[in-house]
Amino acid sequence: LDFHKTMEGYAYAKSLLFAQLGQKFAGEGPRLAIINADDPYASIMMQATSADVLTYSLQDPKASAYADQLAVQDGNQTFRLHYRNQTYQVVSPMLGAYNVANFMAAFLCLVDYYHVQPQTVVDLMLSFGGVEGRMQRLDLGQEFQVVVDFAHTPDAIERVLQELKAQEPKRLVTIIGHSGGNRDSGARPEIGDKVFEYSDWIIFTADNPRHEPVAKICAELIGNHDEVPYEVIEDRKAAIDYVISQAQAGDLLVFAGKGSEPYQIIGDDKLPYDEVTEIEAAVTRHFG
Repeated sequence: LDFHKTMEGYAYAKSLLFAQLGQKFAGEGPRLAIINADDPYASIMMQATSADVLTYSLQDPKASAYADQLAVQDGNQTFRLHYRNQTYQVVSPMLGAYNVANFMAAFLCLVDYYHVQPQTVVDLMLSFGGVEGRMQRLDLGQEFQVVVDFAHTPDAIERVLQELKAQEPKRLVTIIGHSGGNRDSGARPEIGDKVFEYSDWIIFTADNPRHEPVAKICAELIGNHDEVPYEVIEDRKAAIDYVISQAQAGDLLVFAGKGSEPYQIIGDDKLPYDEVTEIEAAVTRHFG
């Protein structure tokens, strides 16, 4: 939204991509628009294109690909996939309803555009290691769960926290900052609302503060909330070490905002940074 200002403007810009499917510079292959039927702007995308449209959905059984019976078993996402009058049992290492939706988009692309056999795509998920920084689980034998995710917008943060809260951990602990130092501070109150709604304990810290004071960023995230215990630890590495040291058996810790981003921007400096490395080092220090 730094560039498009509103969701309507963003949706319009995306619709232009679908409109271009009918133009010569789109290439010589078949034209195929794959659209999330559950998205509130889906109709705009469909109306924009003259290409063949395939849809995927978690709500509409009439979609080209439809998923139901979502569950988490042994740390994996399981669900039924309905496609062309066939039903497939899918096991995926990527948790969350939104990752099921992402899978269906990729499935339709592989099957309907590249002509890969449906069962082949389903079987390949069993060996897929997931995407770094996207609902990435870290297991060093500790008695609590650790998840790293790139979520940094209100919508993405809500999806992640909602999915993790549904797993009913002893405590859902959120470690978060805001990546928009000197940028979209208007998103901070809503981000804070989502974090306080789902979390049992919160650590506010730095993300990419640039020249903006971390304390100011955190204050805008916190707003008037006080219904959930929280702390502000401006140095992200120190925040990670502290929250790991305080973790209890059965907790679920989610480190939001950085994902696999290999740097942290402080002032004008773009410093090397690896969230996973920092977390693993802290777990080893405290739980060895």
